[in-house]
This record gives sequence, structure tokens and C-alpha cells, in this order.
Amino acid sequence: MKTLRFGIEIETVGASRQKLAHAIQGAVGGHVSGDYRGWQVMDSQGRAWKVVPDGSLSGGEYSGEIVSPILTYQDLEALQQVVRAAREAGARADASTGGLIHVDGSRFDAKGVTNLVKMVHKQERLLETALGVSAA
Repeated sequence: MKTLRFGIEIETVGASRQKLAHAIQGAVGGHVSGDYRGWQVMDSQGRAWKVVPDGSLSGGEYSGEIVSPILTYQDLEALQQVVRAAREAGARADASTGGLIHVDGSRFDAKGVTNLVKMVHKQERLLETALGVSAA
């Protein structure tokens, strides 16, 4: 687990993409740039955090998808700070939002992927409850 590389996508409503980008900057440092097509935060390590529009979200101009750079276990605290900053900026979830976690599969063979899928499936109800995932 501590050696996996991953990325996240978090869909939010309730805050503009520009406001989300500035909130992320407050959490990870760096500088912000962007326009109506999306915003980018180059963090203090030179990695790009993006806040992009997503047509499936109900919030219109007050919605956005936060896309992380490639992260590692050592970045979990920074990721938590980004989520907290987004919440403080007014971001929230509703029935139109979702989240994705991308895991670097390069180190997995077929048996490893099978074990990962079984582990997630076994803990699916616990994960859904912990994350407040609705049936929809």
C-alpha cells in the first residue's frame, strides 16, 4: 500500500472552479492559473492540480472536478488538506457528484489484480458507509 501511486478525481458542487483552485493553492502552495475552461494549481513541488468543468454536475458555474497529480502514500496529508480546503470554500457533494481513485497497475500481475478486486469487494459495504455513497 505504501508504495502505490494513485490519482483522484473529486466532483463537487457549491463553489466556483476559480474558488476551488484558490482553496487548493492555500493547501498545497504554488500558483494558480486558468479561465472558463478550467483552472490549474502548480503546487510547491511542481505538480499540477486541476479544477475542470464537468457537464454531468448539477451546479453549473458553481461546480467542478478536482483532478490530482500522481500521488503517493506520503501525499495523503496534502490530499486531506485539499479536501478540507475545498469544503471550507463551499464545495459539497450531491446526487450528481462522484469520485474516482486511479491506482497505478504497473506493478500488479493477474493474481495481484484479482486479490485487489476481491479485497475491495469484500469491504464494499464498509467503504460505501464510510464515504456516504448513495445507492443512486
